[in-house]
Amino acid sequence: MLAGFAAHRALEQLGADAFEAYPYLAFAMWKKKGELLPAKSRPRLALAARQTIVARLAREARLRIGVPHTIDQADAAVMAITGRLSARDNRGTLLFHSMHHGRFVVAVSPRDSAAVGLKTVLDRA
Repeated sequence: MLAGFAAHRALEQLGADAFEAYPYLAFAMWKKKGELLPAKSRPRLALAARQTIVARLAREARLRIGVPHTIDQADAAVMAITGRLSARDNRGTLLFHSMHHGRFVVAVSPRDSAAVGLKTVLDRA
């Protein structure tokens, strides 16, 4: 639950009032080559892999956090941490609105941001 509040605060700083987000996409985009991301249908392996990725991202963000004990906690943590990492560099965060589907936020990894040539995608004005 606390990780969920942290994710909300990180996204609020990006200007997202309400949003849809996809934790699996965040994990997939921010994992390193060689890091596993098993499906949630294999809960023990899925949680262990997500804990590893969250721990690495927390170190990169210079955050001290507890170990997520559930997949839901890991999902919330990855959203909060990747949002912070993207905001820290003032790039790589896509915030878009669909009239029919709502608001979406995606914290793009530096690797993916560079691959598509994104420089600054968030206007803080």
